Amino acid sequence: LNWYDEPEWQLKDCVNGLALSCDRIVALDGAYKRFPNGKPKSPAAQVNAIRRAADKHKIECLILQPDHLWEGQLEKRTYLMNIAAIGSDWIATVDADHIIVRCDKEQLDEELKELDFDCVDVTYYTPKNRKTKKTASGLWHRQQAGTTESLMHLFRALPQIRLEHHHYWYSAIKDEKRVWMWTDPGNNKYPILPHYELQVEYRIEHRCLFREQKQILANRAFCGDRETIVKETGQEDHCDWIPIVHDYKRIPR
Repeated sequence: LNWYDEPEWQLKDCVNGLALSCDRIVALDGAYKRFPNGKPKSPAAQVNAIRRAADKHKIECLILQPDHLWEGQLEKRTYLMNIAAIGSDWIATVDADHIIVRCDKEQLDEELKELDFDCVDVTYYTPKNRKTKKTASGLWHRQQAGTTESLMHLFRALPQIRLEHHHYWYSAIKDEKRVWMWTDPGNNKYPILPHYELQVEYRIEHRCLFREQKQILANRAFCGDRETIVKETGQEDHCDWIPIVHDYKRIPR
């Protein structure tokens, strides 16, 4: 669970959903350097909300809070994936607005035990909001409203998982070689591992259009700034020389 300064009710919903499929939760806090008014730690009430929800379901929960801002999404998500991989067979990745609403854990475990694949796609649904134009942080969120698609969610805990260039490009080591677990089509820097479409029912609601105004505006400004960075550097982190511009009105791509 990658989170920073989210409503307590949303964190609770997220953890309740994780209880349907997971044995353990690793929650990593902290803002990125270029996030509007970001701080290393979220309020204590949010930590308590995560822990109370995990305790309710009797799930082991490790909550990590840094003492510094993250360089960006690549650094934070890479750190999180490697901590989550310790002692794990599989890693399920979520943000606070990803709510697992359907999963039979026993059937899920049985199917995963038989797999030769390392990358598993599940069903994502983005619920509509009648105020979508106002609640979308980005154009992509607006376009996703009311749609269902298959996206990668379950990663086998391979060694040295890391994110490269973009916050959704994951690589790892398999058979002593670096491979892509998730990347854009046509990216041939490394071999790309095949994906498996999960057969048991597993459904995630991406409630990005139901976030509170504070989170919507901050994410909009961050994503707009990220567009500039990617355009100039081809990647998302390590760009301290580029001036930060936070536009809370423009809808980024």
